[in-house]
Amino acid sequence: LHLKEGFAAIRWDDKSPAKVAPRHVNSDLNHQWITLLSCPYFIAERIDIFNALHIPVIPKTFQLFFCTEGAGEMIVDFCKEPFQPGMTYLVPAAAKSIDIAGRCQTLRFRLP
Repeated sequence: LHLKEGFAAIRWDDKSPAKVAPRHVNSDLNHQWITLLSCPYFIAERIDIFNALHIPVIPKTFQLFFCTEGAGEMIVDFCKEPFQPGMTYLVPAAAKSIDIAGRCQTLRFRLP
């Protein structure tokens, strides 16, 4: 809404950073794990789940899961919730277990 201020804030001579190619991390008959972006501040991953997947907990950081396709269940510490496109779950570092059941695609964001 503030076009004058917005244009003043743009650094027109700034060079865009190089594009980062996604990196295939792991896959089997039940899932495919792709790192989309990894930097000092956060890691973004895409996980394609074909059946069910146990996701390791990370005691030092939260994990954020966003369902982009399909449907399933998010199971955190024996608490089951539906997991459908558009749904987001913030799993705290104190979680004991994380499982996703079903056929879906999720984006996972976490600290390095």
